Amino acid sequence: YCNIELSRPKCLKDGKWDIYHNKIKLKNNVPNLMNITYGIDGESTRTFTWQSKIMKDGYVKYRKLGETSFKKVKATTSFIQHPDCSVSKHSCIIHDLEVGTYEYQVGAEGYWSDLHEFELKNKTSDSIKILWMSDVQSWLEEEMNAFRNVFYGIRNQWHSEEQSSDIKLSEFDFYLDTGDISQNGRRRSEYYWWFNS
Repeated sequence: YCNIELSRPKCLKDGKWDIYHNKIKLKNNVPNLMNITYGIDGESTRTFTWQSKIMKDGYVKYRKLGETSFKKVKATTSFIQHPDCSVSKHSCIIHDLEVGTYEYQVGAEGYWSDLHEFELKNKTSDSIKILWMSDVQSWLEEEMNAFRNVFYGIRNQWHSEEQSSDIKLSEFDFYLDTGDISQNGRRRSEYYWWFNS
């Protein structure tokens, strides 16, 4: 099977056409590639990063579960030129968080992400459970799917072993990926594969 429209010879009247013509495109109506991780102090800070269409400003709105009003913090914005488009990259660190579950959104007026949650736990023991991964980069989406299958297999095996020993394990304390997460940092589709997996 061959998609003739994608494979036919091109000329200037066809507009921009390159190796990215059939790859995952940046979504213009919502934030893209959202990531949340620990800040300087893992017990009271969280760092948010995402990409968007070119925008001057981005924000994180958050509130403790059960509260009615959001706090809003402005992100630092920089600009990145991908081979096939330009984007804004937004980063924001939220400080002085207390133990509990929070709801958050990233974006700007008329451009907010869905509502998501994160939890700050009270450290109750000297042990933590980490799922540590490394070198998951892939040239093809099918290769990244293999990583996803291994990742979920490890997680599910851990859960079943814990359940059989009468220890109720809701989740790892955190996942650590020490890279590389892409073969070629200039191919945006590789990041989408990683986030999807």
